[in-house]
Amino acid sequence: MPTYKELRALADTLVENVTRDSTSWKEFLDSASYTYAYSFANQLLIHGQRPGVTAVATMEYWNRKAQRWVSRGSRGIAILDTHTERSRLRYVFAIEDTHANVSVPEAMPWAVTDTNRSELITRLLQSHSAQSLPDAIHFWAAECIAQRRVMFAQALSRAVTGSQLERHDAEEQRRMLEDLIQRSVVYMLLRRSGMQMEYDAATAFESVTEFNTIAAAVMLGSAVQQVSRPMLMELGRVVRQIDSVAKEHETVHTTI
Repeated sequence: MPTYKELRALADTLVENVTRDSTSWKEFLDSASYTYAYSFANQLLIHGQRPGVTAVATMEYWNRKAQRWVSRGSRGIAILDTHTERSRLRYVFAIEDTHANVSVPEAMPWAVTDTNRSELITRLLQSHSAQSLPDAIHFWAAECIAQRRVMFAQALSRAVTGSQLERHDAEEQRRMLEDLIQRSVVYMLLRRSGMQMEYDAATAFESVTEFNTIAAAVMLGSAVQQVSRPMLMELGRVVRQIDSVAKEHETVHTTI
């Protein structure tokens, strides 16, 4: 079992790895689009230890709320305990490490499917006065970033020292940060919606290499998490609402 100090060191290594090139950042976003409820440091730790997981939770959550038992011999994913000021670890388990006791749909991860996708797109287009889903998500992300612009600019000014960002003036640094946040968040939401981006994901995040210090990379990752979390939570809320309405209107077939 790792110590708290060892896990912090692992997080530092992982943040350098995921920002080394566009492809590594994209792979991290694939994971983060499912682990958006966790802090950036814990998103890194989950991605580094169990890449590709689509749902993680504590043993208590799986057992009590989802009515799924963690399988014997399953190895937990060590993360930092952000619910206390003490330096300690806690463990979460991937859904693949569990098996069902009874079905509790509302406690399971939400998913955009062929059944709810059309209605979801319709609602997002109406909410953001857009002509396409990518446009709607772009507009939405831009609004969320604008709300946090001052906070992000302050964080950026404290994190640029020693990074490649120092080659650019303050205005260009801010533009690069906001553009990368927006591209990252749009990618995450489109991925969860089962759609492809309108630009090549392999090259869309090339500027991530400018954030080549731990401080700059953590600032970027934290900003992406702060913007994506409420957006993905809202996306999930809408999906669950659509699914709930559809379930209430299911046709009941009576056999005579």
